[in-house]
Amino acid sequence: MAIHTVMVLPHVAAPGLDQAFLSHAQWQGIPSCSLVRAEDGGAVTLATSLRVAWSARGVHVCFCCTDPSPLSRDFAVEASSDMEEAVGVFLDPIGDRSQYMAIMATPYGGVADARIENPWHHSLRHETDETWDCPGVRLRSWSQHAEWSLELLIPFNGITPAIDAVRPGDRWTGNFFRIAPQPPSEISAWQPCYTSPPDLHASDHFGILEFGH
Repeated sequence: MAIHTVMVLPHVAAPGLDQAFLSHAQWQGIPSCSLVRAEDGGAVTLATSLRVAWSARGVHVCFCCTDPSPLSRDFAVEASSDMEEAVGVFLDPIGDRSQYMAIMATPYGGVADARIENPWHHSLRHETDETWDCPGVRLRSWSQHAEWSLELLIPFNGITPAIDAVRPGDRWTGNFFRIAPQPPSEISAWQPCYTSPPDLHASDHFGILEFGH
């Protein structure tokens, strides 16, 4: 039986209506955790730290990814189809791990989102609706020294399956991951899937996201 780790998401002041992202000071006050090797929970070669919080606007996610070869491209440029470096977010507001939203983002500004039906809890039979787009999702990315970072705002009114409201104490399920294709290639995740090769849609292993005060 899978052991489901609980991450408590701190509640933070929402950005202004003309903004989408948290301040540096806000992020520094949010606890971080490290992604682990997706297939077995072991240590990774390319470290990634993760911070997640929520506000009245939605769910805020920030990845900080080490990179031995700092990216030098303009991050405002849309990602091309051959770029595979990406981070991802799976969110299931119902909590049964059978249907959830998936958002993948590249440091170059590319976003791919989909709605997943997965009552079988693995990738072999899950159904993906790639025609769905998460309304209002926003991202920004930046690099410095030997790392790059990416921040996402996932607005509550874009969540699927739809929710009425979020209150402290509510629980969702979900997972967060990074795909790093450059040598040594690896997939890391908040919650490992314990399959080889990694099955990111092994939703039985999703963790629990609790909305804090």
